[in-house]
Amino acid sequence: MQPQRMVDTLVQYQASQHDVCCPAQILVIDRSNGPAQLLMDTFGRLLGEEIALTEITDYPSALPLLDYSCYDVVVIGLGEKQAVSPTFLTYLRNRQPELPILLIGSGMTRQYMDFIEVNGVSEAINLPHRAHDVKLAMEHIAVQYLHFA
Repeated sequence: MQPQRMVDTLVQYQASQHDVCCPAQILVIDRSNGPAQLLMDTFGRLLGEEIALTEITDYPSALPLLDYSCYDVVVIGLGEKQAVSPTFLTYLRNRQPELPILLIGSGMTRQYMDFIEVNGVSEAINLPHRAHDVKLAMEHIAVQYLHFA
């Protein structure tokens, strides 16, 4: 697979004449410079006006936002040896069952990733270290969750 494929896909999408009435709405819950925030900031730089990011740093702040805004995806970031609250995931899943929830972390074990997927996370992704693998992960998210073809 070519390393530039994701960038080419996104540039091609931007160049096409799709009628887009509003940008993809993404809620990012992560600490400053956390894995989800870094990945979504990169999306913002690549896609510009095609996405709108709302970034917050704690779970309680997310709840009122979900009442007043419509998001296409929620992206939660985890640092090393940090866990996400299953109670928060259950609450979020019960509130908006169709809303995709992505968990972006580093060093998550397969067992933990399986556990959180059972608890309402649509997908858990360990942030890769190689640039090529980061591009592939971004392409997957863009196509699977943001519906950029």
